[in-house]
Amino acid sequence: MIEIRDCQERSVTVPDGGAPRPLVAVRYSGRKVGLYRVKRVGEVGLLLNHGGISFPVGTRLEVDDIQRLLPPGGLGRLSAMVVDNSPLGLRLVWCDKDSGEIRWLS
Repeated sequence: MIEIRDCQERSVTVPDGGAPRPLVAVRYSGRKVGLYRVKRVGEVGLLLNHGGISFPVGTRLEVDDIQRLLPPGGLGRLSAMVVDNSPLGLRLVWCDKDSGEIRWLS
């Protein structure tokens, strides 16, 4: 089993058994750039495994919740900003599509 923890320390366990981690589709400038495996999901943002494209801090992305992993109020496509790109993964926070201000899902 793989345990996924969100920012409020609630955890969601998904079967491991060789099954891959949950996925989200990532878009940049309106174009789909790929599927990224989810390490952690929460109301503030999410942590993704590194994918084929690595984005610098400050990059605005859109995340398609293709497997309904996000908290209530977050279904569909959400705007996000890269706040950390380290060996741990790609950390995104949710942001307002127009203003870029960080927002919480609830």
